[in-house]
Amino acid sequence: MQTKCATITLLIAFLLFVSVQCENKNSRVDLEITDNEGKTAIFHAAQGGNVEITTLLINHGARVDRTDKKGNSVLHDSVLYGNFGVTELFLKSGAKANLRRFTDGHTALHIACQLGRLDIVELLVEKGGADIEIAANDGSTPLAVALRNEHIEIADYLQTKQNHTRHMGKTNQKKIEQTVKRDESRRMKDREEL
Repeated sequence: MQTKCATITLLIAFLLFVSVQCENKNSRVDLEITDNEGKTAIFHAAQGGNVEITTLLINHGARVDRTDKKGNSVLHDSVLYGNFGVTELFLKSGAKANLRRFTDGHTALHIACQLGRLDIVELLVEKGGADIEIAANDGSTPLAVALRNEHIEIADYLQTKQNHTRHMGKTNQKKIEQTVKRDESRRMKDREEL
């Protein structure tokens, strides 16, 4: 436990240092320096859930598309640690919701479904454009992950979204077919007039 507390204290001190350095316009801080897992300062801000520090890092050039050695993105980490505000910030800053981890192919949506975070699931789908049917390396979709972990409310939400998408697909298909028929009728009529 002593090591974990020391690590957290060191992380807080580092983030405060970065915060002060970023505020000093004449100071240059390399925000892409990584730890032994390939994580930069923005990963640690994502894990800590501090929107202000994360915003500061982004405003000073920290990349929201960074991945660590295992293929976790900063978005994966913010979802894994349940940080709604930071997750929303990353999506607004251009983070890719459908980025898959190297190890298992999970997206941020898979992680949110596994953890039972309906609020983050909705955010990823509605604001991030997350693909609700994307499969991980083992073939599991976000819906399958939600069901496996007995998160029925999330499963219901995803099924409703799937049904809506399929209905819209059928509606659009009908519109396309109607347009094609109308165009064919016009061409036939034009030929008859010639």
